[in-house]
Amino acid sequence: MRKISLVLCVVLVVSVFATACGNGGGGGAADDRVYELNVNFTVGEASAANIVNWLDDIAEQSGGRLVFNYFYSNSLMSIPEIPRGIHAGIADISQLPLPNFPSQFPLNTRILQLPFMELGDITQATEIFTQIFYEFDAMQEELAASGIRMLTVNSFGGYQLQLSQPTDVRVPADLGGLRILTQKTEVAQLIANNRGAPIELPPPEFFSALDRGVADGFVNMFGFLTMFGLHEVINSQIVFGDHGIFTDFNMVVIRIDTFNELPEDLQQLFIDNAPTLRDAEIGHLSNMSNAARARAEENGNTIITLTPEEIEVWRQDAIAIHEDTIRELEQAGRTDAREIYNRVVEIVSQR
Repeated sequence: MRKISLVLCVVLVVSVFATACGNGGGGGAADDRVYELNVNFTVGEASAANIVNWLDDIAEQSGGRLVFNYFYSNSLMSIPEIPRGIHAGIADISQLPLPNFPSQFPLNTRILQLPFMELGDITQATEIFTQIFYEFDAMQEELAASGIRMLTVNSFGGYQLQLSQPTDVRVPADLGGLRILTQKTEVAQLIANNRGAPIELPPPEFFSALDRGVADGFVNMFGFLTMFGLHEVINSQIVFGDHGIFTDFNMVVIRIDTFNELPEDLQQLFIDNAPTLRDAEIGHLSNMSNAARARAEENGNTIITLTPEEIEVWRQDAIAIHEDTIRELEQAGRTDAREIYNRVVEIVSQR
């Protein structure tokens, strides 16, 4: 009888071990299957270099079990189609420029990006977004509802006021009569509240609007001048410190179903390597903006740097806009909006 029991015990142990080794994705042990993932880029090959290098390193660390196919310059889908395209499996990984999705992802796109939240420089802003994102399940769930999981995020850096002609803008009232390009609802409200005229056009049309005198300037980072070839039509900048008027964020995301199909060890490669891509993107954007500012200075641009006291006047002017946005989000059923906002304000105040 004891021999039979021993045999049964051995059989059970072998069976359990075999079952564990045979598990595929969703957290099972490693297997030899090759996973081929399509990657969508909103930019060309040169601008995508950091992400490509990052994924190539992950592929090498996977021992060839991860293979990435790269599609540049929206060749798989246009920017507005990204969430739907990932959900449908057209792409497994993609850049996700958050400024383009204020309606679909309002918690991720409208609270930390309010004007004069004063998140700090590009690194500090990235750290605050990351902290808030993982503190509040509602922000993660907002992406998950579209079948998306965040891999990395980074700030674009402070957005400044870029003007075609030297103009002494010191307080919000000085916006009166200026026609300013912006795609941010809350910044448009700030301009309109102070008798300026907000203009909404896509970035590729900025040069023409400025060159023809249809617009007097725009709100964006210094590096934007280089990205869209705008140096020759911008001759002045109003600088609101490192944090700027506001900042936007860019994510690299993965399809949830794709991620869940991967074995745990391959999932962990994305998690462990995330800081590498974040730091590389921050470095790239910082260098680009620093170079663009240096070029503006070399061109003889008029650059006005506001004092902390002057910036505080702008911040006070923007508080009513903050309240309008939070109420709008709450009325739309985003019940965590106030708590997220208050937490961001708390973090900023403790710096």
